[in-house]
Amino acid sequence: YVVRETPLSADAPSPLVKGPQISGYQHFRRVKWDEATASIKAERPHETNVSARVTERLGEMWQRLGKRDREKYKREAPLKEDVPRKKRKKKETVRVARQTPRPVPHPGYVPPQMPEGAVPLPAVVREIAPLLGPPRSYNLD
Repeated sequence: YVVRETPLSADAPSPLVKGPQISGYQHFRRVKWDEATASIKAERPHETNVSARVTERLGEMWQRLGKRDREKYKREAPLKEDVPRKKRKKKETVRVARQTPRPVPHPGYVPPQMPEGAVPLPAVVREIAPLLGPPRSYNLD
């Protein structure tokens, strides 16, 4: 076996990269975003939704790129771990149900009574079965 210390050509792909990379388009988009934004703002200075126009323009630019240029962006794409990400702040949750006291009934309040023979619900089938009596037999003769 022969071990080469130099790449075979300048266009050779970079050595195997460990881990997931961002796509070639995503890398292209990050590189060209400022350029496309500036051109959109120059064309339409009063535009409010610039982001949508920039994304549309970048898509058109990507479609016009040749295969060699697309491959270049794919090779240069960094690992997903190397791309800076925005850290989201955790929302502060307020547990209102635990902080508010339960309402106290007024002094003359009497809770409703169960009628005699009624089964409180939710009930378990084993508790209800003896109250219902034996199952009916249907004589269809």
